[in-house]
Amino acid sequence: MKEAIFKAALIVAKRQKLAQPIMRVSRQLPLLASEQQKAAWSIQALHPQAPINNLSVSYELSGLLDTNALEKSFFTLACRHEVLRTSLWKKGSELLQKISCLDDFYLEIIEAEDRDVDLYIHEQAQVPILPEDPLQFRAYLLRRNHNSHSLAITVSYLSVDAISFEVFMEELCSLYKHYVTEDMLCLEDPGIQYADYSGWQKTRFESSDARLHYKFWRSHYGMNPPVSRLPTSGLSDESCSGQGGYCLQSIDSVSISQIDAFAQLKSVSSYLILLAAFIRTLSRCLESSDFLLGLALANRSRLELKSAVGLFANFIPLRFSLSDTADIDTMLLGLSELVASAIQYQEFPYQSLLSRYGRPDDVAPMPNVVFNFLGFSKSQWGLHNIKMQGRNIANNYTRQELSITVYENGGRPCALVQYNSQLYESSMVASLLADYSRDLSEVVSSVEMS
Repeated sequence: MKEAIFKAALIVAKRQKLAQPIMRVSRQLPLLASEQQKAAWSIQALHPQAPINNLSVSYELSGLLDTNALEKSFFTLACRHEVLRTSLWKKGSELLQKISCLDDFYLEIIEAEDRDVDLYIHEQAQVPILPEDPLQFRAYLLRRNHNSHSLAITVSYLSVDAISFEVFMEELCSLYKHYVTEDMLCLEDPGIQYADYSGWQKTRFESSDARLHYKFWRSHYGMNPPVSRLPTSGLSDESCSGQGGYCLQSIDSVSISQIDAFAQLKSVSSYLILLAAFIRTLSRCLESSDFLLGLALANRSRLELKSAVGLFANFIPLRFSLSDTADIDTMLLGLSELVASAIQYQEFPYQSLLSRYGRPDDVAPMPNVVFNFLGFSKSQWGLHNIKMQGRNIANNYTRQELSITVYENGGRPCALVQYNSQLYESSMVASLLADYSRDLSEVVSSVEMS
């Protein structure tokens, strides 16, 4: 996934002529938080003691594990990437980053014994990593015996997005192999750190490109962007409570290889096939052909960011207008052009653009549904000589009203839905997933027949 992103990023960078390099900023000066961190911090401030920015996974490890090597790997990882040991704090009206020194890292090993391992991991995942914490990730092992462990990892969304987590896990596995085998370590120098990116981002907002981005998005949304909300349960009006539900389902109607083959046939990405099917599903559920859908875009338009860890991703609301008579080819063409434009103009969070350049009549688009695609499998990583199987850990809180994340698992697309349980019932979510599975199968079949 990363290689494809960075090839596309090179094209975007050439188009935008981003000549200004990301330079290292002095650590002696105040380090401003990025716009993405400000947004995530604001959500956390609404739920001060909730794990709303926690991203948790666990891995079943089979084989003789070198726990000392694993502990050293986590320590080295934190030393390589400052953002993993960066807290956020308020000074006046400014949100600032504070980078901590790390002398060591303790990997706690807990004897499983008669403990309900799954329940324990779930409960620990609900303990929040707060913005002021000096370490923005934690990890521990549950040991059944010398050949069987559960590794639980929680990272904060204030410091790690999806692509960054991919970097995190790839480096963790490389470091572990290095410490176990004493082979040469082949890891790229991160180059710039997240604090450098944040400083560079501030100068970018002062450039003419920022105003061009504002004009593009203002034109895209129009004067009256639609309000798109799925039918609610009526259980509560407290839509911002953050109480979350969780649903994970394998989509067995079609395989990843089928999607990839059909995407190649139509000269589009697999992401567009998955997105097109969900747009059909959402349009029918909303009973509208004009609606907003949020997309999480990588926002790595600089090649310096290839090995960087941080919160770079931007949440981009896109306005979709569907024609009832459009065939799949027409839909994919329009979707391809729209997503390409979004990628070209993904650098600046629109809310931040509005605060700088917005007019009194501007209306901030507020999509209530978010679609995300992870182009990697949680099972693709492996510690040296260790069989490793990963899974998501449910969070009792959600950042959006409803988000769906699609990823590959065992050769099939898997859909993870997180939703506000005070707004939506589990039966509605199950129905949405069933409709999506059917629409995805129909989209792939229509590509095959065309």
